[in-house]
Amino acid sequence: MKLSKNARKNWINIFLILIISSAFLVWQFRDVNMQQVKHEIQSVNLWWIGVAFIFMFLYWLFEAVVLHKSILPSFSKERFGSSFRITMIGQFFNTITPMQAGGQPAQLYALLKKRH
Repeated sequence: MKLSKNARKNWINIFLILIISSAFLVWQFRDVNMQQVKHEIQSVNLWWIGVAFIFMFLYWLFEAVVLHKSILPSFSKERFGSSFRITMIGQFFNTITPMQAGGQPAQLYALLKKRH
């Protein structure tokens, strides 16, 4: 099976990203005592982790409700699942951009792209 030029380029990019990410993680954790990390992970209270997940999901849900209510007057056939997806797009781009500056533009782009 012969890969196209684009597919080959994509695989090279993925390989480079994996190598650079692995090297960064090794360098970042070079002075970390792994026994201490193991001990800390074993002492985590899973109940509080569960509570944190519930509250994070509720935050996303309420944000999706606000977005959904905001766009319903203009787009009455909008499904809630689509509003939740656009909320998750905003969360993702807030996470990967400096000072959380990319979420709202990404949401706007997703909404505009969906309309065309």
